[in-house]
Amino acid sequence: MAISYPTECDSPRRRIEYLFALMEVLRHVHNLMSYWYHNPITQVQYDNPPLPDVPLPLRPVVRTAFTFLKNKYPFKVQLTDADWKEFDQVDYMPRLHKICTQIAIQKNDLKNSTTYNVSIDI
Repeated sequence: MAISYPTECDSPRRRIEYLFALMEVLRHVHNLMSYWYHNPITQVQYDNPPLPDVPLPLRPVVRTAFTFLKNKYPFKVQLTDADWKEFDQVDYMPRLHKICTQIAIQKNDLKNSTTYNVSIDI
Protein backbone atom coordinates (compact mmCIF):
# COMPACT_ATOMS: atom_id res chain seq x y z
CA MET A 1 0.00 0.00 0.00
CA ALA A 2 1.62 3.24 -1.19
CA ILE A 3 0.99 6.60 0.41
CA SER A 4 -1.39 8.67 -1.68
CA TYR A 5 -0.47 12.33 -1.44
CA PRO A 6 -3.00 15.10 -2.00
CA THR A 7 -2.42 16.89 -5.30
CA GLU A 8 -1.10 19.99 -3.53
CA CYS A 9 1.77 17.92 -2.09
CA ASP A 10 3.85 18.57 -5.18
CA SER A 11 7.27 19.06 -3.57
CA PRO A 12 9.42 17.23 -1.00
CA ARG A 13 8.77 20.00 1.53
CA ARG A 14 5.00 19.72 1.15
CA ARG A 15 5.10 15.92 1.21
CA ILE A 16 7.16 15.98 4.42
CA GLU A 17 4.67 18.39 5.97
CA TYR A 18 1.86 16.02 4.99
CA LEU A 19 3.77 12.99 6.33
CA PHE A 20 4.32 14.66 9.70
CA ALA A 21 0.59 15.47 9.91
CA LEU A 22 -0.17 11.86 9.02
CA MET A 23 2.26 10.66 11.70
CA GLU A 24 0.56 12.90 14.25
CA VAL A 25 -2.85 11.39 13.45
CA LEU A 26 -1.37 7.90 13.74
CA ARG A 27 0.14 8.84 17.12
CA HIS A 28 -3.24 9.98 18.45
CA VAL A 29 -4.92 6.79 17.22
CA HIS A 30 -2.17 4.79 18.93
CA ASN A 31 -2.85 6.72 22.14
CA LEU A 32 -6.58 5.91 21.91
CA MET A 33 -5.89 2.23 21.39
CA SER A 34 -3.33 2.25 24.19
CA TYR A 35 -5.84 3.85 26.54
CA TRP A 36 -8.36 1.16 25.63
CA TYR A 37 -5.76 -1.54 26.23
CA HIS A 38 -4.82 -0.18 29.68
CA ASN A 39 -8.26 0.98 30.84
CA PRO A 40 -11.82 -0.28 30.64
CA ILE A 41 -14.06 1.86 28.45
CA THR A 42 -17.81 2.19 28.00
CA GLN A 43 -19.84 1.77 24.84
CA VAL A 44 -20.30 5.56 24.81
CA GLN A 45 -16.51 6.10 24.88
CA TYR A 46 -16.09 3.55 22.11
CA ASP A 47 -18.77 5.21 19.97
CA ASN A 48 -17.43 8.71 20.55
CA PRO A 49 -13.94 8.56 22.06
CA PRO A 50 -12.84 11.51 24.17
CA LEU A 51 -10.04 13.38 22.42
CA PRO A 52 -8.84 15.95 24.99
CA ASP A 53 -5.19 15.85 23.85
CA VAL A 54 -5.99 15.96 20.14
CA PRO A 55 -5.82 19.44 18.59
CA LEU A 56 -9.23 20.59 17.37
CA PRO A 57 -8.38 20.52 13.63
CA LEU A 58 -7.20 16.89 13.88
CA ARG A 59 -10.18 15.52 15.82
CA PRO A 60 -12.34 14.64 12.78
CA VAL A 61 -9.43 12.83 11.12
CA VAL A 62 -8.56 10.91 14.30
CA ARG A 63 -12.23 9.94 14.76
CA THR A 64 -12.39 8.72 11.16
CA ALA A 65 -9.23 6.66 11.62
CA PHE A 66 -10.57 5.17 14.85
CA THR A 67 -13.88 4.39 13.12
CA PHE A 68 -11.94 2.55 10.42
CA LEU A 69 -10.37 0.38 13.15
CA LYS A 70 -13.77 -0.36 14.73
CA ASN A 71 -14.46 -2.80 11.90
CA LYS A 72 -11.52 -4.83 13.11
CA TYR A 73 -11.86 -4.25 16.85
CA PRO A 74 -15.54 -4.39 17.88
CA PHE A 75 -16.57 -3.06 21.24
CA LYS A 76 -15.42 -4.79 24.36
CA VAL A 77 -14.69 -3.28 27.73
CA GLN A 78 -10.92 -3.64 27.37
CA LEU A 79 -8.54 -4.78 24.65
CA THR A 80 -6.81 -8.09 25.27
CA ASP A 81 -3.08 -8.71 24.91
CA ALA A 82 -3.80 -10.41 21.58
CA ASP A 83 -5.81 -7.38 20.38
CA TRP A 84 -3.03 -5.01 21.36
CA LYS A 85 -0.38 -7.15 19.67
CA GLU A 86 -2.51 -7.33 16.50
CA PHE A 87 -3.01 -3.56 16.48
CA ASP A 88 0.66 -2.85 17.11
CA GLN A 89 2.09 -5.34 14.62
CA VAL A 90 -0.52 -5.17 11.85
CA ASP A 91 -2.16 -1.75 12.04
CA TYR A 92 0.34 0.60 13.68
CA MET A 93 3.95 -0.39 13.01
CA PRO A 94 3.64 -1.02 9.25
CA ARG A 95 2.01 2.39 8.79
CA LEU A 96 4.60 4.10 10.96
CA HIS A 97 7.39 2.38 9.05
CA LYS A 98 5.89 3.47 5.72
CA ILE A 99 5.63 7.09 6.88
CA CYS A 100 9.19 7.11 8.21
CA THR A 101 10.52 5.58 5.00
CA GLN A 102 8.75 8.23 2.95
CA ILE A 103 10.12 11.00 5.19
CA ALA A 104 13.64 9.66 4.58
CA ILE A 105 13.03 9.58 0.81
CA GLN A 106 11.64 13.11 0.77
CA LYS A 107 14.51 14.34 2.98
CA ASN A 108 16.96 12.91 0.51
CA ASP A 109 15.21 14.84 -2.27
CA LEU A 110 15.46 18.02 -0.19
CA LYS A 111 19.24 17.63 0.04
CA ASN A 112 19.51 18.59 -3.61
CA SER A 113 17.22 21.59 -3.32
CA THR A 114 18.33 24.77 -5.05
CA THR A 115 15.40 26.83 -3.78
CA TYR A 116 17.56 28.99 -1.54
CA ASN A 117 20.87 30.71 -1.98
CA VAL A 118 22.53 29.42 1.16
CA SER A 119 25.58 30.74 2.93
CA ILE A 120 27.40 29.38 5.94
CA ASP A 121 27.76 32.98 7.13
CA ILE A 122 25.00 32.61 9.70
